[in-house]
Amino acid sequence: MVIALLEERSRAGLASPVVVERDIETNAAWHDAYFETIPVVELGDRRLELVTSVAKLRRLLTDVLDA
Repeated sequence: MVIALLEERSRAGLASPVVVERDIETNAAWHDAYFETIPVVELGDRRLELVTSVAKLRRLLTDVLDA
C-alpha cells in the first residue's frame, strides 16, 4: 500500500519521502511503544497510527508534503 502510493506520487511529480521500515521485534522499546498501534507511519512531526487505508495515508502525505 505505501510503496504503491509513493510510486503514484512520484509519477505525478510530487514529493515522495524515503521509507524506513522498523521491525518492532528487534527493539524492546519499539515493541512496547508501538505493539498496539502498528502499522505506524511518521512523517515530519506527524504520526499516523493504525494505518489501515490508502485515504488516511494519502491525506498525511498531502498535508505534510504538499502544504
